[in-house]
Amino acid sequence: MPKISPSKREERRRQILKAAVSCFARRGFHQTTVEEICKAAGLSPGAVYRYFPSKGEIIRAVAEESKKRNLELLRSALSEGPVGEVALSLLRRYFQMFQEGSPEVAIVDMELLAEASRDQPLAASVAEMLGQLLQVAASLVEEAQRRGRLRADVEPLA
Repeated sequence: MPKISPSKREERRRQILKAAVSCFARRGFHQTTVEEICKAAGLSPGAVYRYFPSKGEIIRAVAEESKKRNLELLRSALSEGPVGEVALSLLRRYFQMFQEGSPEVAIVDMELLAEASRDQPLAASVAEMLGQLLQVAASLVEEAQRRGRLRADVEPLA
């Protein structure tokens, strides 16, 4: 079997994940089969299983991509400046992401939250992402308090 370059391997992995997101958005995690993902990706089952040994692994990879996307969105918004501008930038970026990325992204993110209640490894990943999001929100509240734009008695993580 010929060697696959790392860039081609990553491209193929993304192809599978993109197909999986599309299938998951239409039918949910539990109703989607690996066969449907293979068909949507235009790949054989053997090719898909070479990258992901199970549907659960595909779901966890989708969750990891979601986590990266959401944290990058937060980081880029935080570079916008003052608290109010950061909050507005964050909202704009989220809406833009869902408009440009298609509603599939939002649907699958909601599926991930629901699935985390049944899948312990996924729950750990989702909890880590939510913890990071909460820390960013808390830092925004603290910054607003330092600038006198928010009462000092407001708890940052309340």
